[in-house]
Amino acid sequence: MINFDVRVETLKGVGTAMAIKLERLGIATIGDLLTHYPRRYDDFSEIIPIRSMKPGLVTFKGTVERIASRRVRGRKLQLTEAIITDGTGTVKAVWFNQSFLAAQHPVGTEVFVAGKVEFRNNDLALQSPAIEKADSQGIHTGRIVPVYPETDGLTSRQLRNLIAPLLPRLDDMAETLPASVLTEAKLLGRSQTLIEIHAPTTQTNLQRARHRLAFEELFYIIGASLIIKNEIKTESADPISLKVEVAQAFTKSLDFDLTNAQRAAAWQILQDMQDITPMNRLLEGDVGSGKTVVALLAASMVMASGHQVALMVPTDILARQHAATIEP
Repeated sequence: MINFDVRVETLKGVGTAMAIKLERLGIATIGDLLTHYPRRYDDFSEIIPIRSMKPGLVTFKGTVERIASRRVRGRKLQLTEAIITDGTGTVKAVWFNQSFLAAQHPVGTEVFVAGKVEFRNNDLALQSPAIEKADSQGIHTGRIVPVYPETDGLTSRQLRNLIAPLLPRLDDMAETLPASVLTEAKLLGRSQTLIEIHAPTTQTNLQRARHRLAFEELFYIIGASLIIKNEIKTESADPISLKVEVAQAFTKSLDFDLTNAQRAAAWQILQDMQDITPMNRLLEGDVGSGKTVVALLAASMVMASGHQVALMVPTDILARQHAATIEP
């Protein structure tokens, strides 16, 4: 079983330089790496013959017919060009500063290639596509390929190479949701969810994995809210009596009339404040709809009962604006 708390430096290929780059993405442990979810996916799962190619994302299987690297005159740039054929046609692929590809995929090598095909000089060509030997287990081609949030010097390809070897070791992960919830909501298990997020087998399974992650996040938020709500019920609060004359004096001091929605919201709040347990409410409304005046009406009722009130806002500027408006 994978220990999520182990540092990423223990992984093959992660040295000091790589660890610094991963740290910029908030990745310090294996757990951080496995929960660094893709931002999107490229679907390279459909393998087509070269003769059927049209501009756009494609995946095909072929044989390297010609490959060579050369330096571009006047520029510090290595250009690697390959001609790949599959018996139905040929296509050119071009890479920059990746001369090692010529040694990795010599003439005669069967390969999977995935990328964006374009018309260049009246012919089809791919620029910097993913390429893998056909006898290898595809990570970057021939499947739904995850694309991750990246940082300077750290690509999605490198992240896929780090994550892929971990996925077979996720089989026996401890579950984080109750079995009854998994069954009732028809959710994927935790292990399968992480596998499908990083190496989707089908679009359907990918959507199920995303649904599980979204469900779990909301499950925790709601659970925490219910715990807090129950804890509040065990606490006591001074009841704030509803004084009609205070409410009337407050509304008369305004240079506008309260809307029906403001009156309804204020009435519910003032009713709640008469209870012996603390009130905990969220008042929703568009900008300028008058949420602050409802809060002030509640505040005036509290002050009329001999208590102090704190009105908190996000910024110093807004606090000063409110003070200037409210004081008169």
